[in-house]
Amino acid sequence: GALGWAVAAPLAAASGSTPMADFAAATAIGLASELVAVLSRRPASVYIACGIIPLVPGAGMYYTMLQYARGDALEAQATALATLAAAGAIAAGIAVSGALARLLSLRRIAARAGLARATGRSKSPTSPSRGRRRSPPPSRPG
Repeated sequence: GALGWAVAAPLAAASGSTPMADFAAATAIGLASELVAVLSRRPASVYIACGIIPLVPGAGMYYTMLQYARGDALEAQATALATLAAAGAIAAGIAVSGALARLLSLRRIAARAGLARATGRSKSPTSPSRGRRRSPPPSRPG
C-alpha cells in the first residue's frame, strides 16, 4: 500500500490525472507483489490484494451514491465516470504487471534453455545424464 501511494501521489500531483497515477501505482504494486511471491513461494494475489486496497476509489463510490440520493444526476454521473476510470486503471495496471512478470519469467526460462543447448547439456528427465528413465504412473481402474 505504501509503495502504491509513493508512486500515485507524486504522479497525480504532477500530471493531474488520477487514472494515470493509479495505473502506474497498480503496476508497481503488481510487479513488487510478483517479486515477493517468487521469493516467498506464495501466490502473488495475496500481496496484490493487500497492496491495492488503499488505491480502491471507495470515496468516489460513496460520493456517487450520495449525489444520486440527493438528486444531482449530472454530478453523480461525472463522479461515477471518474471512479470507473480509476478502477479500470487499477485493474489494467494489475493485468499489465502480471503479463510483464510472466514475460520476464518466460524469457529467463528460454535463456536457460538456450544456454543448455549451446553448451550441449540437456535437462530433460529422459537424458542419459540424469540416470534411468521415469516410468509413467500406474493407471487407476475405471
